[in-house]
Amino acid sequence: MTRCPAHPWRASLVKATVTLDPESHRIVVDLRDNIDAMQCGLNVSEACARTAALIGVFNCLDPEIPKNFGSFSRVEVLIRDGSTIGGARHPVSFSVATTNLADRIVAAVQLALGQLHPETAVAEVGSVNPPHKGVVSGLDPRSGGPFINQLFLGSTGGPASAQGDGWLTYSHAGNAGLCFIDSIEMAEMHHPIRVLTRALKIDSEGAGQYCGAPSLEVELGPTHGAIELAYVSDGVHNPAQGVCCGGAGGGAAQSKRHADGRLEALPTIARITLNPGETVLSTGTGGGGYGDPRRRDRAKVLADVLDRTVSRGRAETHYGVVLSGDDVDPAATEHLRACPGEVESGSPTRTCSNTSRSFSQIE
Repeated sequence: MTRCPAHPWRASLVKATVTLDPESHRIVVDLRDNIDAMQCGLNVSEACARTAALIGVFNCLDPEIPKNFGSFSRVEVLIRDGSTIGGARHPVSFSVATTNLADRIVAAVQLALGQLHPETAVAEVGSVNPPHKGVVSGLDPRSGGPFINQLFLGSTGGPASAQGDGWLTYSHAGNAGLCFIDSIEMAEMHHPIRVLTRALKIDSEGAGQYCGAPSLEVELGPTHGAIELAYVSDGVHNPAQGVCCGGAGGGAAQSKRHADGRLEALPTIARITLNPGETVLSTGTGGGGYGDPRRRDRAKVLADVLDRTVSRGRAETHYGVVLSGDDVDPAATEHLRACPGEVESGSPTRTCSNTSRSFSQIE
């Protein structure tokens, strides 16, 4: 029997150990080494924990493999009773079972599999939910009635993989691009708000041979009376990680712009009040990158610069691509890429060279 060594990976505070057994065609995902259930409700139900593990596994497999009982039965998921990852019991709450921690399970499984089988690796998906995907509520002066709704003004977060760049509208690990994104015009019609900007943030992609999706920035505020905005902005301290020397995606951030233009940093999790003249500046997470950025196709780096998702400086420091005007300088690029010490690696949590690779995570 041939068994690939078990590979553990920690995505923030969620740990998964994955073992491949090619002879018996089985994959074991061990989620038992995680903390006890928390009274605050930041727990994953058993169903969501098992589903998240399956998502992480099948994201790294041939897409032609059918998703049915037969293939699911080849994946064993181990859960410890009493754990926050699938082991909690009533009356403990599972209020974010489908998002925050479930997304981290997907990430831990994908990153572990990426170390065992780099040819099918997938980086970490950007996490959710910044203020521009928060719950907005209040009294609408136009009708005099109350309103409440969750905004979906956009999520990027797409992870790079061994096959290509991250999907720009991936949204989050459990959604995989199937979320409808709000039309700005419709959001403004249905709520007393105005969206001032919605744009991709430059230099926030997970750098790599294949890039993770860049972060999205949105600024919005009320048009008439005060509104309340509640959000749970994951990814501020632990942005999406890359694999196989790929860089981390851009992190989440949020701040309040006062009427005088002053910016005030906001907590990661909060319920805030915005009055007319005030706005919230919200940044969502980007996706992790795959592979050494210096191996990225030069034409793709040039296209990213021309699309204004990557700056000229980052093209040089991260990708080793020198531009002259609106084209690649081949001689300067060849010289820079031949000197690995002069080019930054894709992420401060990775080191990479042409002869060896090492992987670690900064806690």
